[in-house]
Amino acid sequence: MAITTTRIDRDPWMSPTACEIADAVWSVHRSYRLVCGLASSQATAQLRRRQLQRPNDRREENRTGICVPVDLIPVRAVDERLVIAGPPIAGVTRDLASHGAGLRHDRPIPTRFAVAEFDVFGEPVRLLIELRWTRDEDVHSFISGGRIVAVVDAARMVGRPPAPDHSPAI
Repeated sequence: MAITTTRIDRDPWMSPTACEIADAVWSVHRSYRLVCGLASSQATAQLRRRQLQRPNDRREENRTGICVPVDLIPVRAVDERLVIAGPPIAGVTRDLASHGAGLRHDRPIPTRFAVAEFDVFGEPVRLLIELRWTRDEDVHSFISGGRIVAVVDAARMVGRPPAPDHSPAI
């Protein structure tokens, strides 16, 4: 007797559970060695096989559709530091994988790099994302996609976001 499994299609806009958020972000940490080129030759060979099976897809792996709140902090790389280049931008993930992320946000990101700050069980997890593309969908709706470059320690981030200008318009 064969056992069948039923796949439940989950609405990606449904609030994710804490375990789903932790699993998605943990997959990034778990694959960090591969991103940095420190993985075993076996793991690197598996990645190359996946890439050959999908030549038209630039992604290194499938992404999981999940909606997780995230603060996007625009940064510029200067020497070994990440200089904060603007105030945080509110956003949510569209999809997430160990090598990349799809994002939805309410303002354009003015820099090529952004630090995505997640709250995982009350602790901040920061990932440096190199934005590859951005598209505006509506007046206050933008979507972007990018490659996860590194896990960021807060000590690498310098500067403060510029204070908002509350002076009256002339």
